[in-house]
Amino acid sequence: MRVFFRRVLIVTVCLLLRLTTDALQAAEELSREAIVSRVRGDIEFHTSDDQEGRGIETKGIERSAERIIAEYQKLGLQPAMPDGSFRQPFEVSLGDVVISESTHVKLTAPDGTVTELKLNDEF
Repeated sequence: MRVFFRRVLIVTVCLLLRLTTDALQAAEELSREAIVSRVRGDIEFHTSDDQEGRGIETKGIERSAERIIAEYQKLGLQPAMPDGSFRQPFEVSLGDVVISESTHVKLTAPDGTVTELKLNDEF
């Protein structure tokens, strides 16, 4: 009789381990899908034509900023600027002069592959 109960116990533990593993994998997959969905939604919002390219002094850049601030607030983050806001002022030069020798974009992939973008062609 003891051998029977021992076998039943072993089988039960194995089944519970399997069910737990399956449940964890399912939860991880749901979590992954939720993350992909949220990121896709953020990208679609910030890159939509309604955002006007998020150009300087456009309504689009303001909408994007407000959405980001709303996300910060949902996460419970606190503003860190001296005026109590999330926004940090900065200056943008919109001059026509581009110093091409020093203007560059270089992308490095995780595997170390380097891609340099061409000025006025790729950026």
